[in-house]
Amino acid sequence: MSGGDGGDGGGLVPALVIVVAGGAAIAGATQTNHTAAILAFAGAIIVALIAAVTAGRRQVRALRAERERQSDRLAHERQLQDVEHLREFLDEASAAFEDAHMALSELATDLLSPGRSPGLHEAAARAAMGIKVMRRRVALRFPPEHPVGAAYGEIDQAVDARALYLFGLLDRLGGGETMTPDEDTHDNGLRDNAGVAFWKYATAARDEAGAGVATTPGAARVPV
Repeated sequence: MSGGDGGDGGGLVPALVIVVAGGAAIAGATQTNHTAAILAFAGAIIVALIAAVTAGRRQVRALRAERERQSDRLAHERQLQDVEHLREFLDEASAAFEDAHMALSELATDLLSPGRSPGLHEAAARAAMGIKVMRRRVALRFPPEHPVGAAYGEIDQAVDARALYLFGLLDRLGGGETMTPDEDTHDNGLRDNAGVAFWKYATAARDEAGAGVATTPGAARVPV
């Protein structure tokens, strides 16, 4: 059987003490010549016990409220940590695109000049592969239909298309040959397609990182 104050049971035993104490005092008062003094003493005891019960219930409510505040605060802190980790991950995915963009652009610039700079092909291949690795990591957090997952899938396709085009030119052109103006124009179009895909991802990433962030600890209990 629960107590009358939120199930804490704190009022049952003190109430029994009040009844027993009051009954004993009244019984004693009927058997002596000091009835008034005993009743006054019994009244004082009962008042003190009632005050103690009230204070105990107030303390229980205060402790419960404090536990809820602590729970809200911890939930809010965990939420902020989760959002911070998400932002770091989304930034890492952005950095992977920047690496691929720079490496492929350096390779394209090199193809506009006779002769070939060593290491650019390998660097571009590693950066393009980094996009594929990051896409798999993104897929672990976001399903393909999610705006972030879908946008990064478009990044992967656009970067892959540009990389395959430039690698094909590299294999075809000799050491003294360069890209034609038409080939350069086509590469610029592939570069721009990748840029459009990135900005779609950046928009989705900003929306995702800002969604559901409670501004105050108390708001952590409210679904958003």
